[in-house]
Amino acid sequence: MRFDANGGRAKNYEPHSREEPAQTVEPLYAGLESQGVSGSFAAPRYSEDGDFAQAGALYRRSRTRRSSLVRSATSGTRIPSRRARVGGGEGAKAMTREQIDAYLSDTVVPLRLACVDPGGHPRVLSLWFLWREGALWCATSPRARVVALLRADPRCGFEVARDAPPYRGVRGQGRAELVPARGGEILQALVDRYLVTRESRFARWLLARGGDEMAIRVAPARVSSWDFSRRMS
Repeated sequence: MRFDANGGRAKNYEPHSREEPAQTVEPLYAGLESQGVSGSFAAPRYSEDGDFAQAGALYRRSRTRRSSLVRSATSGTRIPSRRARVGGGEGAKAMTREQIDAYLSDTVVPLRLACVDPGGHPRVLSLWFLWREGALWCATSPRARVVALLRADPRCGFEVARDAPPYRGVRGQGRAELVPARGGEILQALVDRYLVTRESRFARWLLARGGDEMAIRVAPARVSSWDFSRRMS
């Protein structure tokens, strides 16, 4: 540490119009005498054969705690099991299979469907849906972008949840199947579900194209649910 104000406001760097200080060609330090072979050597490895042994140990130690916190808010329920039920944290709980069935049957909001684009990124869109025969059914134009994406990669994710509290919902992962033969049938059922009547101008416009509609069937492979009704009441 210097205590001489480092030369004050004097010009103490180069280049400048004054004579000094000036750079020289003399080495700042004298050479160091050494013995033995010098060169590059491989870095020593830890016993776990990794340079981040401590970070890895901390991650593995905290993973169990983190997983328990996640499960306190959302608990997974696999569709094939009708007996699985896992409670959530205080004020939150997961739905039973029967409650999931009822929720998907009764909740009339658009389904959020996520598929994979050619670059490997998720693409999310909203579609009307039905819960029928243990699957989620949607309908759209066969020329829609989502049809091309699902044809290329049937893996998808979904979520059904209202925006207003109390917050409840169902989300999961599955595989999509394109079923053109049932496009008109699913479209009519969707119109009845979301528009109630087939007599409105919009309903008639939709039904007029029912012969050229593509049905999308999403078979869930894993489903998670959450219900914060008790916490938010």
